[in-house]
Amino acid sequence: MDRFTDGARGRRSRRPIAAVAGAAATAVTLAAIAGPVAAAPKKKPKPKPAPTPKPALVVTDATAPVATLVHPTTGALLGRFALDAPGLAYSTGTSRYAVIAQGGADRTVVVDAASQVPTLLARSISGDTPVHVVSHDGMLAIFHDGDGSVVLVPEKNLGTKPLGATRIRAARPHHGVAVPLAGHVVISVPDAADPSASLPTGVEVRNRAGAVVESVDDCPQLHGEGSVGDVVAFGCADGVIVVEAHGDHWHTAKLVEPAEADPAARVGTLRTAEGLDYMVGNFGPTGLVRVDPEAAALAPMSIGGTVRSFALHRAAGGTALVLTTDGRIRAVDARTGVETAAVSVVPEFGTTGTRPTMTLLGDAAFVADPRDGTVTRVAVAGLKVSAPFRVGGAPTSVALAVG
Repeated sequence: MDRFTDGARGRRSRRPIAAVAGAAATAVTLAAIAGPVAAAPKKKPKPKPAPTPKPALVVTDATAPVATLVHPTTGALLGRFALDAPGLAYSTGTSRYAVIAQGGADRTVVVDAASQVPTLLARSISGDTPVHVVSHDGMLAIFHDGDGSVVLVPEKNLGTKPLGATRIRAARPHHGVAVPLAGHVVISVPDAADPSASLPTGVEVRNRAGAVVESVDDCPQLHGEGSVGDVVAFGCADGVIVVEAHGDHWHTAKLVEPAEADPAARVGTLRTAEGLDYMVGNFGPTGLVRVDPEAAALAPMSIGGTVRSFALHRAAGGTALVLTTDGRIRAVDARTGVETAAVSVVPEFGTTGTRPTMTLLGDAAFVADPRDGTVTRVAVAGLKVSAPFRVGGAPTSVALAVG
């Protein structure tokens, strides 16, 4: 039996055993009434912050099956991926993804920038010779020249399975294009009179089941498209056709070239900008043209140099950025055609062979120069030129994925 002692003098305790037993019983009774003693709550660990996505420029090569990813402001290398064939890079409306159409490998692949290290997803969208890729209305349209089919994919599904893709076919293979619009797709129509012609001569509006609900056949040698809201336009050898969604029906129009325009000039590329209700197209080797669907008019503009690439930015009510063969980027007021600024970016180049290209991504233009393996960033504000990013190889197309 344990001995109880007086801590002060070390003597045996004289406390009665009965009293001790009574106290113990009281303690047990109180414990029973109070219930079990709750353990102190454990502190939850603080959640780790989500990794910050890194924006990535996706740069493809003119001759090599490779994609190089660099940071769009610092040029730091983020990754390099092997492809199955040289490809063309396209940005998408989601911003998280970019896609690379590999015409020589019959597939389009997806780059995902949602993590700290952008990745090339282990999935692809198959089709014979993908070339033109168009993003509009939350959908991606990939046109395949080799079989005349377009694959429509909801952009939100690019990183998931299943894709939820729809394939619609034109009458035959051709160098075509398709634009998602108001729950339908506007798809090019090949030349019925000349089976050997590669360029289409009009467009059809198809529903998702593939049925034709509207058509326009007055666009010889169709090439180039641009879309603003529910309006899409296509370049023709003799003007521009416009297709507009109006609820349950469609409006179409043909914008003809001004009588005084150079008969050799034509629209073959169209550019748009968020917040603007007009487009800009190329028009001959040294000109651009403002395309105004609302006014149903084309307004040519002369540029002080031979045009290589161009884009449209919302700044100052509409600014056309133009890369000319003298290596300069020119800022042109797209409403008046007046040049407002210019800056030298790359050395002069010719009109054929390996040449630089310019792509506008957000508030900066990027000039890819395959001659020296560089990409140069030029801010729209003030046309400020940054030091070139050295990516190597022969860079030819640039897209942006920002997570």
